[in-house]
Order: sequence, then structure tokens, then C-alpha cells
Amino acid sequence: MPLIQLQHLSKSYENHEKVLSDINLTIDDKEFFVLVGPSGCGKSTLLRMIAGLETVRGGDIYIDGRNVSQLSPQDHNISMVFQSYALFPHLSVRENILFGLDTKKLSKKELQDRLNEAVKLTNLEEYMDRRPKHLSGGQRQRVALARAIASRRKVCLMDEPLSNLDAELREKMRTQIKELQRNLGITIIYVTHDQTEAMTMGDRIAVLNDGAIQQVGTPLEVYNNPANKFVAGFIGTPKMNFFTLNRLGNVLTDNNHEVNIPLTLTQVNSLSQHQAVKLGIRPEHLHISEVVNSHLAGTVINVEQLGNETIVIFSYLEHKMVAKLKGQQSFELGQKIYFEVDLMNIHLFEITTKQRIFDIKQVSMAEDVLANAK
Repeated sequence: MPLIQLQHLSKSYENHEKVLSDINLTIDDKEFFVLVGPSGCGKSTLLRMIAGLETVRGGDIYIDGRNVSQLSPQDHNISMVFQSYALFPHLSVRENILFGLDTKKLSKKELQDRLNEAVKLTNLEEYMDRRPKHLSGGQRQRVALARAIASRRKVCLMDEPLSNLDAELREKMRTQIKELQRNLGITIIYVTHDQTEAMTMGDRIAVLNDGAIQQVGTPLEVYNNPANKFVAGFIGTPKMNFFTLNRLGNVLTDNNHEVNIPLTLTQVNSLSQHQAVKLGIRPEHLHISEVVNSHLAGTVINVEQLGNETIVIFSYLEHKMVAKLKGQQSFELGQKIYFEVDLMNIHLFEITTKQRIFDIKQVSMAEDVLANAK
């Protein structure tokens, strides 16, 4: 059931700079929804519009069936957790958690019950009388979360809440926030520039760039079937490899014929002879080959040993490319290496529009069905 609906939202500033353009989203009840994109893409502005902190100039926002587009922030009935935690330095943990609830005319028992629930869920029992300056970054973030829990709002907005924490604490807090969301049964809209947070936390994610939504889907849908070259390059670590190839007969190749990617019949019929396309290959879909006449050849520039996997950075003509190989493998700098490409996981994009041309897996499955029917 939709809890939040954004219909044709747009945002421009007085200098006519467009920040958001025709945003349409439906977010379900109890969903963990992530807005992800690079700095300046408009994701935080969109979150602030949902919160009522930014004026809505065009479009509508519905929360629980009610149009809140022109209402004040307190009438949006949401809680919010900021990157900077937004704690009052002169108040204790207890006072910070309960701040604002005194205006709701709650009984002392109700206040105590909410406090007890919030501190138990966030493991803050032993810090109740401390002030923020005596807490670590992770503890301060948990206080901000506890305050959101105590408010008992159906929707919680989170704006880059983990960006000030170190890597180990970020990983721990990712798990805690996701568990809290499931246990409380609330809807969270979470803003981040970190695609790892988006992939690991979101039930669904929306990828934004230049004030527009590029794609919406589950993390794996977006990863496996990127709608365009931007999404393909933004989601995934290490990043997807890209280079331009031309169709020559039944293969995609470069001018030096150091890359030769075979095409299916459907792909051949979809591309004109000598048509240029942008090929995308994820690093984990490159596999070392002993055959000189393989799909792709390159020269080793650097090797990163991570224990459970080996990252190989290699050059192909003017391109710097990355392969992610399983286990521990050894290579010499300057060594010539050859790769087989996982043909079921290549991505083709239009040169001009940068949109994905077709789904390789669906094409292959359709051809298998036709072949078996003959």
C-alpha cells in the first residue's frame, strides 16, 4: 500500500537554476527506500521537500493519502535524522530523546514508556545522563535515532546519517538501522551518496543525477539491469569498464581487433553494420584466459591483493580497466594478459542517448526458446 506519493515534483531557485525535474515516486508502507546519487544531484533537496523544509513550487506530495505540499513541517507528521545528528549540547541523552514530546500532552507514563523503548532498541541505557560531548560519533547517531523512535511517527527521513562515522562503525550502524526499521515497522526514506549503503540497506533504491530520477528498482535489479550508462557506472565497486566498439559482421570489435565480442542473431539484427556502441563490462565478469585469441587483451598496470580476491588494473589502448578475480593470483607489471568476457553479462549503450540498448539475458533466453521450438 502506498504511504508516500510524489507527483511531478520540480524545484527551481530564483536564478532559474533547476534542482529537480518532474520527480514521480511511490513509496510503500514499511519500506526502506534509498535515494542515492552523487553530490549535487538533488537528493537532499528532495528529502527536505518531503519534510516540508523546502518550498514546493511544482507538483504534489502525499503522505498517508493527505496532500502536504503546502503544509508546515510539523504537519507532515514525520521524524528526521540528520548527518550532523542535531542534538542539543546542553541537554542529556534522556532530555534529547524526549525533546519536543512535552508539547504532545503525553502522560508521564507514556513518556517513560517511549523513552524506555527507544533506549532499549538503541542500546543507550547506560548513557542516559551523559551530554553529547561525552559520546562517540556512533553513540550520538544512536541518540538521534532514539529520538526518532520515541516520536512514533510512521515515516522517518534520514539525510546521510552515517557519513561522519569511520568505516567500521558505518558498517555496524547500517545493520542496526535496518534491523530497527524492520522491528518498528516504519517507513524510512534514506539519502546517501554511498552506493554500498544503498545496495545493502534499501528494499528499493532510486538513482538520481542532475535533478532527475535515472532508475528505480531493487538493488539487484538496478545492478544487473542498469537503465543507462550513468547508472551502470555509478552502481558497483569497482566501477564498470566502458569502451566504444563497432559492429563488424557478427562481432563487436575495435579498430585494432584487440577486442572481439561475438553477437547473437538478435543483436546483429538490432545493430547496423559499423554501428558504434558503448560496451560496459563489470570487473567480476572478466576471466583470465590462456588463449591469445580471446575476447580482450591488456597490459598489467597494478595488482591489488585483497586476500579473498585480486584486483587487476590493466591498460587496453588508451583505457584503464579493472578486473576482479577470485582468490589470490599473481601477475607481473607490464605482463600481457588475456580475458574471456562473460557474454551473458555485457551491457550495450547508445552512444548519443547513453540509454541501454537491450537486455542481453532476455535476448539469449528468447533465442533459446525459438531454437528449441524448431
